[in-house]
Order: sequence, then C-alpha cells, then structure tokens
Amino acid sequence: MKKDELNLLIHEKDKDGIDYWSNETRQAMRELADQYEEERRQAMIEVGELPPDQPKGSISTAEAIDKFLVSRQSGLSEGTKKSYRATLQVFAKFYPTLPTTPEEVETYLATKSNRTAADAYAVIKLLYDFASQRLGVPNATNQVKRPRFKEKEPYSLTIAEAKSVLAACKDNRE
Repeated sequence: MKKDELNLLIHEKDKDGIDYWSNETRQAMRELADQYEEERRQAMIEVGELPPDQPKGSISTAEAIDKFLVSRQSGLSEGTKKSYRATLQVFAKFYPTLPTTPEEVETYLATKSNRTAADAYAVIKLLYDFASQRLGVPNATNQVKRPRFKEKEPYSLTIAEAKSVLAACKDNRE
C-alpha cells in the first residue's frame, strides 16, 4: 500500500464523521508502513535497483536535487523550477549529504528569517517526499514543524499624512 493510500485509510471516517481508528492504531499503521518501506528498500538492493553500498539515507544532496528536478520537468513553470533550484542549491551547500534527521533540517531552517524559512521548508518538504519515495531516504521533514510567519499589515497613510502630501504638490503633475 502506498503512503497516500495509507493516509486516506488512517484518516477515514464513518458516515457520521467519526474516526474509525484510535490514535494508537494510526501510529501502529504508520510503523507498519515504515517497516514495509524498509523491507521494500532491502528488496530493491537485492535485485540491483539500489546500489548495495548505499547506506540508508546516504545520498548526495546535489544528486537528490537533480533527480527531484528531473522528475518535475513537466507541469511546472520555468520560474518555479528556477526558484526550486535556487532554494535547494543553498540547502545543498549547507548539507552536501542529504540530512536524515529532523534536527538537521530544523538547524538549517533556524538560519533563515521566518518568511524565508517557511518558503524554504515548502520546497525542502517536496524534495524529501520525492527522496523518500524514489530513493529510500527517511523523510526527515515529517517530524519538522512547518515554520510560521505573520504577514505585516500594509502601511497606509493617515488622513492628515495624505493631506500634507497633497498640500506639498506644486502642480497637477506632482
């Protein structure tokens, strides 16, 4: 069963909107899914789809980024692709080997402002989702809390300030 199918099953509700599963059952299902993913990864190593000398999670960040961007060639605008590449290249400079723990990702995000951290997290999360599915890397972002930021209210002139600006104009052009 794929992760997205499992998540649908875990969060399934009956016709009255009541959860089918307790929190303990959900956790057990997630652990079984992780165990399945590990067994699947081992099988891929045995049949030669993954190199045997590649320990779990030991992959170059640049290599993971390249594979991720190739997988996203269709369906994204050029601007989005450039933005993803720029964000992820900074991450690759910080971590040449793709981090496998949430603490490492949190350390990286802590170096950013709230807004930048939130933007970087979104792209890094996509990278880890891809790397987890395709490359057998543990998804460190599943345990990282998404950074939040508060939008600043746009500054508006008060009526007195607007009147003084208009009064300072010498002609219609100004």
